[in-house]
Amino acid sequence: MTAVPIEGIVSERDIAYGLVAHGSQLPSIAVSKLMTKAVVVCSPEDSIIDIMKLMTQRRIRHLPDKDGNRLVEIVSIGDVLKHRLGEVCFAIMPSLLDVSAPDGSERPAARSSPHISRPGAIQL
Repeated sequence: MTAVPIEGIVSERDIAYGLVAHGSQLPSIAVSKLMTKAVVVCSPEDSIIDIMKLMTQRRIRHLPDKDGNRLVEIVSIGDVLKHRLGEVCFAIMPSLLDVSAPDGSERPAARSSPHISRPGAIQL
């Protein structure tokens, strides 16, 4: 697979600014004219805390996750929140997470990782 650089990302904010700037012409405007070109990225080694800080400081809700030059996935603020809620629930009520499966078999123990585990992220 050939690595392709991320040339930009289009956010809801870009669309809103585009609507103000272009009005009814917005649907005919090229994406390259609307997108944010200075793309902030994270990597698989970044912790959830690091990603939370980055999203908060930069006021962004979607972060491309790059492994070297390869785009792995897009991490959303919802992915981060879901992960953090799981960690909080595990810390507060671990017994609620270690229950038997409906068929009576034992479920694997829930784990809390300082690194990203993003089952809801958009896989690329």
